Parts: sequence; structure tokens; C-alpha cells
Amino acid sequence: MVAHGRSVGTACPGFPASVLYGFRPVACAHTGYDGPFAALNELAPKGVGVTVILDDGNLPEEDRIAYCRYWDWLLRNHYRLGEARILRASELAARPEFLECLLLRAGQGRGLKVSRVIEALPATQRKGTELGMFMGPILQCAHVIHFDPDLVLAEESNRRIYELMSALGTPSERQYRFHETATDIKGQRITDSRARNRISLEETRWSLEYKIQRMSFRAHGQPTSAPDPFETAFSSSVFPWVGGGTIRLEFEDKQLREVRSAIEFRVNYRQGLIYPNAVNRQVLVDALLVRIEQLHAAMPVELRKHIDPKRAIGSEIPIGATA
Repeated sequence: MVAHGRSVGTACPGFPASVLYGFRPVACAHTGYDGPFAALNELAPKGVGVTVILDDGNLPEEDRIAYCRYWDWLLRNHYRLGEARILRASELAARPEFLECLLLRAGQGRGLKVSRVIEALPATQRKGTELGMFMGPILQCAHVIHFDPDLVLAEESNRRIYELMSALGTPSERQYRFHETATDIKGQRITDSRARNRISLEETRWSLEYKIQRMSFRAHGQPTSAPDPFETAFSSSVFPWVGGGTIRLEFEDKQLREVRSAIEFRVNYRQGLIYPNAVNRQVLVDALLVRIEQLHAAMPVELRKHIDPKRAIGSEIPIGATA
């Protein structure tokens, strides 16, 4: 893991030379991470230099290295970002060149007030007056300054944080792509959900069937801006990662047809030609189970020692035999 300046690829025409994405990992991966990782996975084969920052500050200190090794393996192997530069935020913040960059910009940021930084945080994170709360957004901006990417991929809730960049005197040519906050099987923000309503990469067939039977969906005709966990599961958690990207689904005429991409699925689903019936829910269970079993077969056992499958799935969820 090295961190010096830009990670620039030899990108195809029309693509950015470099992209930066930071996220806060948890003990065990779940499908809420799939959307942005799928976006990065689309860019990497185009020659785009990818930098991923693990915001590891909230991980248990005694197991922090174990968690980060687990995520490093996941990103490089399961999420197919083998050539990405993957860094821990805690390690990066201790490096002199990063601190020098941060202090230099802080000295130039005359329009940057504490109140503005706090207002940039999501409402649920504006509690207390700890220094860490104030420094979090500053460090996120400092990552962008230090690595100087052409494109920043971030969650929509972080939009106001990156608006602070103008107060730090940074150029405005940089592109930002904001993705919607992931939701759980009930359409609630994944950051506010509990394990019983998330699809973990530790699920068993029993627990997957239990959760997907209870998965909500957007009624046909509702605005497409409304959360639809069923649509998201296929678009972000199945098509980018399973098989050759071809899935057989039941259409409204009860015929099984091959769907070859997330875009094709989304078009047919939003037109009401594919419905979240029992057949298609079982297809979703089977596809996710294949993905989970392949992950467990490939990942070294020692990287999963810190994971409690029952806790990752939800203590009240029937799991049958663990994978």
C-alpha cells in the first residue's frame, strides 16, 4: 500500500485518467456496497487509475489490521479491483506529506468556518463538538487535494462536504459523481438499518430466502426516484458479479427469458414486464447464493476469522447450516 500523489491510468478517450472513492467499512461486507464498487469496476478496465480509501477510524483498534486485510482482499478479488491503490485513512493521515498538504490548504481556506464544516455533515452526524467530527470533512477534502483525481465518486449525502473544496482554494474543473445512499431490503437507508434487514455476504440459503421473501419493491407507476430494493438487488448485486451477466427471469406472460445486463433488466422491470413474484425472488436467492459461495470458496479462511456469521446476518434470522 503506497500513497504518493496521483494514481493516473492510461484511460480510454472520454474517460477520466483517475478516480478517487472513500468509504467506511464494517466488520462484514454487505450488498449496500455493491453500487459504487460496480461503478469503479466499470472504470478500471478502461485504464482509469483507481484509488480507494478505507475510512478505518471506527473499526475496533485491536482488529483494525484484520478488518483492513479482509477488505483489501475483497476489493482486489471479489470486486475485481486488483490494480487499484487501496489505502487506510489512519495510515494516510500519519504521513508527513499528507499533513503538509492539509496544513497548506487549511492556511489558504480563509472562508472555511467551523459552522460551515458542521453544516456539511449529514444531520445524523452533527452531534457533539468533538474535534474528530470537525476533522472528518476536512480530511475527506484533503484526500481529494492530495491525490488530485479527475473524478471523485461519493455518496449523495457527502455532496455538501465536497462543496467545501471551493473554500480551500481548489480548482473547479474536477468532476464529482454522487450516487444515492444504498437502502436495505425495506428501502431504508443502509446506514440506519440493522443486520436483519441487510443482505450480508455471510448469508445462507435459509437466511437469504427469509430476507428476500420480505424484500419490498416499488409499485409499478410510482416515481422511479422511490427506493426499490428488488430492482437494486438485481442491478447492483447480481448482474455485475454473477456468471456471464445473463440471468433467466420470468416475464409477465409467464415465459422465462434471458436478461443480459442490468440496463436490460431495469428497462423491462420499470415497464412492468418483469415482476418481483415468487419465481423471480427465487432466482435472486439462487444468484446471490452462487456469489456468496464462490466468495467463501476463494477467500483464505484466516481473513474471515473475525466475522461472526450470526451477527452479520442478524441474530433473530433463521440461518440453517452456516456456509
